[in-house]
Amino acid sequence: MPQKPNDQQIPDLKLRAMLNYRRVTDRILTAGQPTEAQMTSVALVGVRTVINLALPTSTGALPNERATVEGLGMQYIPIPVNFAAPTEENWEEFCQAMDVRPNETLLVHCAMNYRVSAFLAIYGVRRWGWSRDNALREMRQLWEPDAVWMEFLASHGVK
Repeated sequence: MPQKPNDQQIPDLKLRAMLNYRRVTDRILTAGQPTEAQMTSVALVGVRTVINLALPTSTGALPNERATVEGLGMQYIPIPVNFAAPTEENWEEFCQAMDVRPNETLLVHCAMNYRVSAFLAIYGVRRWGWSRDNALREMRQLWEPDAVWMEFLASHGVK
């Protein structure tokens, strides 16, 4: 008979319910757009910063995500990436946000975890020493990038 989760397990179970949730490392969580209730779980598991790569007009976007996140005691960093046209400026902002938090627990999300998985594939290769094959395999567990994203990945050494 399955055991009922205890109170300490509840936040982690709610995290796993997030759209396309992944724990990339012991300190990096990724997902599609979380709900307000899921943001509470994110805070309860020790996330200190939420990086959002979605546009504020993306499907399911929280009406005032900054207020929700900051109200839970976390820092909020929006880096709105146009899905049809990711830019070098987006990439540089992402790297800066990640690089200054090497030991911090983070949630990085977008609408579907597609932008995030592509950015982390590049970041993993460039900063963490991931192989290109491994980085692409991780990303493709979520989606198959279109021509725009394949070009973006290739322009950053991941193809």
